[in-house]
Amino acid sequence: MENNIKKVNPVFGADPYVLFDEKSQIYYCYCTSGDDDDDFTFSIYRSKDLINWIYVGRALDKTKKSWAKDWFWAPECYQSPYSKKFFLFYSARVKDSLLKEYFGTTNYDEGTKIGVAVSSSPEGPFINLTDHPIEYYPYNPDQLVLAPLMKNPLEPCTLEEASKAKKGLHLSSIGVNVFFDDDGRIYLYFSKCAYPNWTYDEKYHKFIEESNICAVELNTDWYTDKEGNKPVTIAREFIDSNRNNDSPVREDGFIQVISYHKDPQAWENADIDDFSRYHDRKDRRWSEGSTTFTRVIDGKKKYFLMYSANHYMQPQYGVGVATSNSPFGPFKKNPNNPIISEDPKEDVFSTGHGSLIEKGHDYYYVFHARRDMNPRRSIYITKLSFDGLNISHGELIECNLLTD
Repeated sequence: MENNIKKVNPVFGADPYVLFDEKSQIYYCYCTSGDDDDDFTFSIYRSKDLINWIYVGRALDKTKKSWAKDWFWAPECYQSPYSKKFFLFYSARVKDSLLKEYFGTTNYDEGTKIGVAVSSSPEGPFINLTDHPIEYYPYNPDQLVLAPLMKNPLEPCTLEEASKAKKGLHLSSIGVNVFFDDDGRIYLYFSKCAYPNWTYDEKYHKFIEESNICAVELNTDWYTDKEGNKPVTIAREFIDSNRNNDSPVREDGFIQVISYHKDPQAWENADIDDFSRYHDRKDRRWSEGSTTFTRVIDGKKKYFLMYSANHYMQPQYGVGVATSNSPFGPFKKNPNNPIISEDPKEDVFSTGHGSLIEKGHDYYYVFHARRDMNPRRSIYITKLSFDGLNISHGELIECNLLTD
């Protein structure tokens, strides 16, 4: 794949997900558009070659069956071969009236959940399946609730202060990725949003707010339903599996598959001193924007999970990969991470959060990056090569928006 365009017209968007529509033989790209105040959100582009794209419009109609108020992030679209309908998964922040129901408290101002909308066309409009997000209440009974003890919401607690903290917290969910295994089972991967997941780091002797990638299994009836009207639900074994008290709110389980502490890599530490450096940011780590796929290596099926780490405006923002023998892990991070990172010589900065697409026998990764230090992100693509468990990439190509 070559791009002969010297000066491209950027395809603006973030968190791109590419779907190939078999019927039209066209690629569709769905991405975060940042237009929270409009009636529609999530940009849609279409392309025949993955390089040149045409703007289609906005995907999600927010005026119908509305449950979210803002932070509409990271859409992914899948077609059911049974109903022929298209399902748009995304995350957003719930309305204040729903905070108590999903997070057990009204004092949770960053409560994000996962929603699903449906359309008969890859070009939308997509309408929410239900007037509420997926009925999923991920809960960590061991999570320290530090916010009430913190004098400054940005400054980490001390260990002594944290000794007085209560435990148990419902988690925010972002960065959804749905994986369809070849045995018919369906898995939902998501990032437990960093807010307010403070974790004590023994090496650095302080609390760091972290996001980690988690997994849960989905029921399949929504996918196999010929009408395409059934809500997306999680598998029974995860429902209420973390309940250990008399809380009126469900406390559902999850499996954490990617975290810094399970498999620490130094490149993921770009933001752990942000409070002392900037005074208006938290010390944080991010593991987000996952995409999962399988390959057969030496006769055995391996699960690959690509993810982004660090803040998206950091030079160290990049893409890592981890592998496992199971969709629930344990996943082992590749020692060559990050496998995709910025290239200042080519004016490509802050590379991350993408999706994998097959074209013939070739694999491509479509992701967002920046052509300069402006925070606005645009869409790039690169060809991936595999050598056993190792992944390398080709040229980082900025996609072009056609205006005709």
